[in-house]
Amino acid sequence: MLLIDLPLFLASTCSISSFYLVAQRELRPKTWQRTFFYLPFVMATGIGISVRNAQAVLEAIVGKKSEFARTPKFNIEGKQGTFAKKSYRNKAGWLPYVECSRALFFR
Repeated sequence: MLLIDLPLFLASTCSISSFYLVAQRELRPKTWQRTFFYLPFVMATGIGISVRNAQAVLEAIVGKKSEFARTPKFNIEGKQGTFAKKSYRNKAGWLPYVECSRALFFR
């Protein structure tokens, strides 16, 4: 099992990690080395949102019609604008709790 699982695990982890690191190197050529410290958090976030992606795929397979909920925009213009008094009600249910728990568990 180790001869098969370890190379697959390393290949998948290293490919995603190298993608993030190369992107940061292109964006911030002088300070990209600091992103090594943030890499575990990025990977944990990716694991957390996999629950939402899996739900969307399963809904599509069974043919359930669901709406696409966009991220709310607060219409802030300039430095005087604030989003403190602009709020919205998220009707996500239990799924964000599962996502956060998976992200924290795999961190």
